[in-house]
Amino acid sequence: MIHEFDPVIYPRKVWITYDANPDELNEVFPAGDTNDNKFKQEEWYYGITDMVCRGTDNKGGVLIRFESKEAMPHGLLHTKQSMPQDSFAIM
Repeated sequence: MIHEFDPVIYPRKVWITYDANPDELNEVFPAGDTNDNKFKQEEWYYGITDMVCRGTDNKGGVLIRFESKEAMPHGLLHTKQSMPQDSFAIM
């Protein structure tokens, strides 16, 4: 499941997902002109931030992927809360 957030002060979207199937992510956020799928099954991670573009409407934003719901402790989210803003700054 992919959760979408619309931070009104930024022109981009924020999507957060956990335990996501790479095939689903590749369908929603296609890699563009490349033949390779962008998302692959990761070994293990707390969280990964990707700049993405949704295929249905070309809306750009940041996708934050977590391995599982348990990998999203509140302390981690508070210490990493600047990840989306940092990504918006370079888009």
